[in-house]
Amino acid sequence: MRIRVLVVGLLAFLLLAGSADAIYKPYAVRQIKRYVKEDCHSYPGFDCLGWSVWDCRKVTGSKVRCSSQQEYSHNGNWRECRFKTSARESKDGRWIYLHFGRARCFSESGELIR
Repeated sequence: MRIRVLVVGLLAFLLLAGSADAIYKPYAVRQIKRYVKEDCHSYPGFDCLGWSVWDCRKVTGSKVRCSSQQEYSHNGNWRECRFKTSARESKDGRWIYLHFGRARCFSESGELIR
């Protein structure tokens, strides 16, 4: 009886440990980087000066969160925006949903814009 309980417990542990690594982190990070780059170049009237993604961490078995940054120039004024970007895998594992957190934008003088 003890052996059965031990085997069932071990199988349950392996099943849970396997599902905890569901999202493929490098793929999610690549998707975040691609989306941040596309977003930086998508605002009419703004020139994208640069973008970056760093500090990517796996938050849950289906979610990765990264810090992101974009630099713009608009009418000669420089602006930098920093935000959290997350990638969450759909329940069926076929899609990754991307979400930008609330941005903190700064002007050339370092003043918080929004």
